[in-house]
Amino acid sequence: MYGSFAECFEKLVNGEIDLFGNVSYTDERAKLFHYSDYPEGKDTYWLYASNSRQDLISNDTTKLNDIKIGVTRGSFQEGLLTQWLEDKEISAEVVGCDGFEDMMTRADAGTLDAFVAPDLSVNYGYSIITGIGFSEYYFAVAKDRPDILDELNAALYEIQNTESDYNSLLVNRYQYKMASGLTINDEERAWLEEHNNTIHMGILSNYLPFSGLQDEEPIGILVTVAESLRDDYGINVEITPYDSLDAMMKALGAGEVNLMGPVIGDFYLGEQYDCVLTDTIINTTPVMLYKGDNPADSLNSIGVEENPQFFNTETVEVLFPEAEIKEYENPDAINKAISDGSVGCTLIPSARINIVRTNPDLEDFSIAELSTKISVNMVSTMENRRVASIANKAILHTSATTGGLVMAENSYVEKEITAIDFFRQNAVYVLGFFGAIIAIMTFLLVRLQKALADAKQASRAKTSFLSNMSHDIRTPMNAIMGFTNLLEKYKNNPERVDTYLEKIKSSNEVLLSIINNVLEMTRIEQGTIALEETAESMEKFGNGILDMFNEMMSQKSIAYTREFDIKHPYLYGDQTKIREIFINLVSNAYKYTNPGGSVHVKVEELPCDKEDYILLKTTIADTGIGMSEDYLPHLFEEFSRENNTTDSKVEGTGLGMPIVKRLVEFLNGTIEVQSKKGEGTKFIVTLPHRIADKADCPSETLDISLEDLEGKRILLAEDNELNAEIANEILSEVGLIIERAEDGAICVRMLEEAADDYYDLILMDIQMPNMNGYEATEKIRSMQNTVKANIPILAMTANAFEEDKKHAMEAGMNGHLAKPINVKAVLEQLSKSLSGSKG
Repeated sequence: MYGSFAECFEKLVNGEIDLFGNVSYTDERAKLFHYSDYPEGKDTYWLYASNSRQDLISNDTTKLNDIKIGVTRGSFQEGLLTQWLEDKEISAEVVGCDGFEDMMTRADAGTLDAFVAPDLSVNYGYSIITGIGFSEYYFAVAKDRPDILDELNAALYEIQNTESDYNSLLVNRYQYKMASGLTINDEERAWLEEHNNTIHMGILSNYLPFSGLQDEEPIGILVTVAESLRDDYGINVEITPYDSLDAMMKALGAGEVNLMGPVIGDFYLGEQYDCVLTDTIINTTPVMLYKGDNPADSLNSIGVEENPQFFNTETVEVLFPEAEIKEYENPDAINKAISDGSVGCTLIPSARINIVRTNPDLEDFSIAELSTKISVNMVSTMENRRVASIANKAILHTSATTGGLVMAENSYVEKEITAIDFFRQNAVYVLGFFGAIIAIMTFLLVRLQKALADAKQASRAKTSFLSNMSHDIRTPMNAIMGFTNLLEKYKNNPERVDTYLEKIKSSNEVLLSIINNVLEMTRIEQGTIALEETAESMEKFGNGILDMFNEMMSQKSIAYTREFDIKHPYLYGDQTKIREIFINLVSNAYKYTNPGGSVHVKVEELPCDKEDYILLKTTIADTGIGMSEDYLPHLFEEFSRENNTTDSKVEGTGLGMPIVKRLVEFLNGTIEVQSKKGEGTKFIVTLPHRIADKADCPSETLDISLEDLEGKRILLAEDNELNAEIANEILSEVGLIIERAEDGAICVRMLEEAADDYYDLILMDIQMPNMNGYEATEKIRSMQNTVKANIPILAMTANAFEEDKKHAMEAGMNGHLAKPINVKAVLEQLSKSLSGSKG
């Protein structure tokens, strides 16, 4: 059914229609019909005037006094406009209209000076004066159709869960020509007058489809933007081609050009270079060129040019902070390095795949598109920042064609002979060949279809995993990099330094949590985790976990209570995995419970059918924000988070609950969840435990004696300068003397050349050049000198899996410490290993 907003609204309330979209939320309306649980989208409301009213389109709101402004009568934006005028102290007349058509008719007739509407197509001949606010809009469902509401909510959940930027994609697809900012404003006009109505644009000379030369004439996507500036705005654009990004950046800094591209649209890089980014011209993804079967391994080291066209060292470091970046003179040198294994891969934008594939030297290379999305932009200097905003208008004008037609025109691949030509010339042989294999193809078809379906499913799962992890890891990484930059800027301001350090520390903890969760999930899925049971006092163990949250709960004013009802005080269990289960659950209860709420933990013993076993039932109940019934079936899915949890700004990876469930199942237990949105959540975990005696429990943890450590000499085998500096600073503070070996071979040599009792202990990294930690340890253990051969050796490495610990022990090491360094754990292990050593 069709009609104006007011007409459809009335039909919905009267039950004549069942579903209506684009409805803003108000409490009064919520009494008349149902709203969808998830928003359909978000509208920004603008004040528009005719393009002929340049007196109003000037960013000067004082000129709005005494004008007539139209708005849809009874709409959300009517109240928004009234409040905005009051806040701005503008005395304009608000004219109620019967919907958009009535408002436009009045505006065209000149009886309205301006009107309020969401994003408006430029074809109407109106431009934005200013924005007055925004609101989310929803689907509205008739009161007597809850069945539609349930199906609608399920569909919206699926959309948001699989493609969180779906709404923005729709806007970009169907509303690409918005009036927002398409008129040259006063500041931009002043800049053009000062520069003779001319923009000097720098482009790369050989980087199609973005930019290039054909018969000495510029072509490509960026040139399309320049043509729009000339044709649509009458601005002169002089284009200068450059062979490299560095040369173009120097030209921008010297004032030879005031707009240049293509560049990656990263705000951090923009700040580093003191540049202003334009809007995105086109989106693309990095594609890696590599040799071999495993693209993940190839991404560990990335080759870039010394004088690059697009992917320079700084850009790649931002996109792939953990990769080793190696610079080469030119692309041929990079390709040679990939071939001989000196470097893992190089990067190109996906938009250049067709062009790169024409290079015969790359026939043996594989191509893998990465999940990281990058935007291609242009930049101007801060001094000429108006150029960027002028260019944005042309980018918006050309956005419908740059991603399709223009890219296709500039991404051609020339071929000497087509497949059709080949078939025509060899028809007899081709038909004979296909006749011979058709029977085999028929036999294999069913199997291939199944294999294809499985492969697609695996590919989708891998892509989803990489996409989620890319986002989750980059979020704390961006915070760390940003606050580090601010730390350097405000290093003489103690208050800011303390604030930034605290935020960096918090981001570090989030990043470490993400990495640990990914590693834990990988171990579970690969089946490499093993049951490691020890006897323990359950009350002591339980309090040890729960006491961690006392201060946090108190500071958040959460009533935190616990209750134990256990008849057998000593039990066997895999303490590490149990600890991880309950830290996750209590941590969630804390995070999702608002101040003034409560968290209660109850542990009770139940009988078990298995002899010498009991069941421990642990209930963790909170009065937090809770979860909807629709979401509960998805709680234990990887990367799943409900919309109301993201609205509450609670950080999380979406891996905690899947890990908890899999660990509970690994321990032969059960987990149950009960929750109601707005009322709280209850988790019930039941785990079997074998009964133990006090004598079965391990002795108390060794206390650290700093006096025992003072003066001890440590040989630190560590190839990474930064890791070595951190270890040296931490260990020197407690009186230890640190000497460093840059790799395993140097470590062995230093020990051989030293006196028998010179070193007290070796801290051994694993992954080192020339000789790794395992090899170095085996070499030391085979020395003829028994004093040196028996020196304590502790692995201190980022290889943190259980199998890595096992490998370290098999190589002859005495202990294992995981990076990043936990100071208390390191000192405890050193104290234990050095007790009884020389003073």
